[in-house]
Amino acid sequence: MTEHIIIRPSVQKRFDSFMQHGRVLFFSAPCGFGKTTLADALLHGQTVLRLNTGATDCAIPSSAQGWDVLLIDNLQLMQEEPDQQSLCELIRSNPERRFVLLSRGTPPGCLMAFQYTGLMTVLTAEDLLFDHDDIQALFAACEVAVTDSEIDIILTKSIGYPLGVVITVLCMAGGKPFSREIVAQAYRQVFLYYFETSIYRRFDLPLRRFLLELAPFARFDLEMARMVSGEPRAGELLE
Repeated sequence: MTEHIIIRPSVQKRFDSFMQHGRVLFFSAPCGFGKTTLADALLHGQTVLRLNTGATDCAIPSSAQGWDVLLIDNLQLMQEEPDQQSLCELIRSNPERRFVLLSRGTPPGCLMAFQYTGLMTVLTAEDLLFDHDDIQALFAACEVAVTDSEIDIILTKSIGYPLGVVITVLCMAGGKPFSREIVAQAYRQVFLYYFETSIYRRFDLPLRRFLLELAPFARFDLEMARMVSGEPRAGELLE
């Protein structure tokens, strides 16, 4: 599956413009939108230095190192102002280099000046969502049979969420027909990959229990959270 990467024409166009005239390409989307995979595909053939702010030894590199593009994943974890300012200074002092930043959040304030001057391109979750043609292309590349009407249903059920579409393809591999069971299976796997692994299990046990108590309710306020969970620290946990 990893060799079948769908790059939307609109994304490719904005990437090409960034490489020619920009300085920063910022991916702003939650887990499962394929930010890392897509960035790697777009940067194929470039001399890339890859960093992940989740790693303990992550540090802003020097200009002397031999790289043309700096890719930083999980930028939302870079919270210290000195680190953010060091990154901005590196961008300002290296106009011939390019910077690809991947984040589950919005661009930090220190980078907004680059966006205002047209030097930073921001790709949001909406830009990365698959449409009918993207889904059709992925199924065709993976040689999984699907009809136009089934693609419409997949698009509706997944809202174009790339991870959901990819998992649906995997569930239908081997000639399995599209069905309600396939949809349910895809939902379960998205939950296990995205919510449970990438979000839920990163919290400590008291917060996990608190979230489970509130899970049945689409909306709630602080008072309701206290009543349902019996947790006197509900306000602190919600923060």
